[in-house]
Amino acid sequence: MSSTSKNLGIISLWAVAECGLGGIMHGMKIPFTGIVIGSISVVCLYFIALYSEHKKQAIIEATATVLMIKLIASPHSPWQAYVAVSFQALMAIVFLTGNRITKVNTFLFAIITQLESALQRI
Repeated sequence: MSSTSKNLGIISLWAVAECGLGGIMHGMKIPFTGIVIGSISVVCLYFIALYSEHKKQAIIEATATVLMIKLIASPHSPWQAYVAVSFQALMAIVFLTGNRITKVNTFLFAIITQLESALQRI
């Protein structure tokens, strides 16, 4: 299986989580929507970086795709959701585009993106 086809599956999962699950949770006013959806995004971005040869380009393309799908499928999403997705992508580029993806970098990436999501509520 090529890295492109793996990435398409991961991007699809990420978009469905953002639009479908995120839209349902937001619409039903379920608490911790950002943390749940952000966690799925972190896992998807990690796997995109892990399986890609050109990590930075793959992360940017995946994020743009997810944001476009999110805008079309869930126009009711608050603007903070788009900020969170963009911030997650930025942090993925910062922490996951090196030669080796280490456990420390992955942990920092996850913690910082979750903190940003939690701080949006304050």
